[in-house]
Amino acid sequence: MRLASPSATRSAATDVVRRHRPDWQILLAVALLVLVGLVMLFAIGPKRVAYLNGIGFDYPAQYFFWHQLGAVALGAGAFYLMSQLPYQWFLRFATALLMLAFLANLLLWLAGSQGWGIATCTNGACRWFDLGTSIQPSEFLKIGLIFWVPAFLRQQREEGRLQDWLTFGVLVGVIGLALLLVVGAQRDLGTGVVIALIARYQDFYSGSPEFADIQNALTPNFLANRTSPYCCYAWGSNGNT
Repeated sequence: MRLASPSATRSAATDVVRRHRPDWQILLAVALLVLVGLVMLFAIGPKRVAYLNGIGFDYPAQYFFWHQLGAVALGAGAFYLMSQLPYQWFLRFATALLMLAFLANLLLWLAGSQGWGIATCTNGACRWFDLGTSIQPSEFLKIGLIFWVPAFLRQQREEGRLQDWLTFGVLVGVIGLALLLVVGAQRDLGTGVVIALIARYQDFYSGSPEFADIQNALTPNFLANRTSPYCCYAWGSNGNT
């Protein structure tokens, strides 16, 4: 009986797809944040309702609490649905999703600058579509980037161009355009910070050491990232660049 060589055994082991293990700590942190938000709305919501009812509205005392609870239920359903879908589907349509998000944000900027009635503007900041219900297109831009950045970097890695400056330029150009639309046109610094963090961590964990070193030099969490086990997995078994 022939015994398989160690190299063949390792090769066969790498072909086995590891069963997904959820990160329960992240799920617990999200659940606690949602719970804190609901408790706060339950406590302070009636005061806000009393003020609004005093100027002509007619809301029930716990209007904001029940409204938020419905949003939580909707989000939980979306969370479960997304967990059942294969991530390859999202990577396949990542570019189309991102392009649609860019077009929506560009349309919002045009609607706000031209005074079209579909844009809601406050103090010069136009962040929402008014289509019978309020829609914030920058949220779709964040989702599009979450799918597109890893899909793009994965393709560049497979083609051996992950560390090319052209790859870096395309990534910076896309993120720069997103920040221009969100921070420059919509004056939404908070969403702009989230978009920058999305790109920064996606690029870092993709295993691009030169670009990650540039980004790490500009961020205060350099030591936390360098000690992350994901950092060592992406950069090599010993964590060296």
